[in-house]
Amino acid sequence: MGALVGGLFAAGRVEEVPAQPPALSSIRATDVAQRAIDLTRQHLAAHPPDLVIEVPQNICGTMDFPRTTPIIEQGQALTARALDALPDRALDALPD
Repeated sequence: MGALVGGLFAAGRVEEVPAQPPALSSIRATDVAQRAIDLTRQHLAAHPPDLVIEVPQNICGTMDFPRTTPIIEQGQALTARALDALPDRALDALPD
């Protein structure tokens, strides 16, 4: 740690530490996510669904496998709320 501090604060002044460019994998992940969002919007515009259940994006991460039970329970609660909000005539039109 002493060598690092000595290098950063040489001769009593703070040296500039170059900023790291974003990792290529991060750029790719962002690009893929944005493309998925765009394709979903286009598909929904062309083929409007009977029911949309909006799930917050921060409900889980890519590697949240140990949290599957609470995530599924949240999805079930969101689905129940969305179905309860539908008028009765709309429920009759849904397939079994």
